[in-house]
Amino acid sequence: MINNIKRGFDILIKNPRLLLPDIILLIFILVFSGLFVFISGVYTIIFSVNFEESLRSLISNTPELMKVLLTLAVAALLSFITGITTSALKYELIKNIFVNKKITFMKAFSNSKYYFLPILYLKIATFIIYIIPLLVLVLLVALFKSTILAAILIGLLLILYIILTLAFLFRYPILFLKTKKTKEILLASYNYFKQKKAYSLLLVLSIFIVSLILSLFTTILNILLAFAQNLGIVFTILFILYVIIRILVNMVTSVWVSVFIFISYKK
Repeated sequence: MINNIKRGFDILIKNPRLLLPDIILLIFILVFSGLFVFISGVYTIIFSVNFEESLRSLISNTPELMKVLLTLAVAALLSFITGITTSALKYELIKNIFVNKKITFMKAFSNSKYYFLPILYLKIATFIIYIIPLLVLVLLVALFKSTILAAILIGLLLILYIILTLAFLFRYPILFLKTKKTKEILLASYNYFKQKKAYSLLLVLSIFIVSLILSLFTTILNILLAFAQNLGIVFTILFILYVIIRILVNMVTSVWVSVFIFISYKK
């Protein structure tokens, strides 16, 4: 497992373009967020002298509220579509590394469009699988109104979610290396987990530990920010540095996790 962790970072260092899909996604999210703020008129509330009064005025004005909600829905939908597109691109780049195929970034982008719908279907299927137990829990708690029952059901739900996370851990390597059919992907991932329960658990623990270690960079800066709150320009510089490093750490962690899961599945 340690060799796989190291290999994951080696692949990322040798292939920095793996970060490009996440960078593209971030740029588009910022653009969509900016458009939402200005098109919806929310910026007038954000920069208002009396924020609470402006917010109440918006809520009481149905046409303006509908405009904000509609604009928000469009921005969220566009971000979701972009997220699937960049995910497909990222995994296409990772896949080509593992099959020892050298292709250009634009060729990878072109190939990735064939995975848009499979990823969409996969997301919808996993969402349904995750949401059904939650809905059942809410229904049972509403019917019986028992605090003890609610606590037991929440505990069982958390255990179920952990199992589901482990069971579907290898869905993307299977999608990009074996089949595009949603049902076959989920069954294959579940069967892989069933055969290698301890291995899958160790894999998740490794991801958690490495993510925790990487997050220490931002934690240290967070502590420095707390001490520099009254230092004017120093605080501003540290804050900008904190935001940049946090974004980079999150991107590196995200891509490394994807590569690490591919490596672990292939092995």
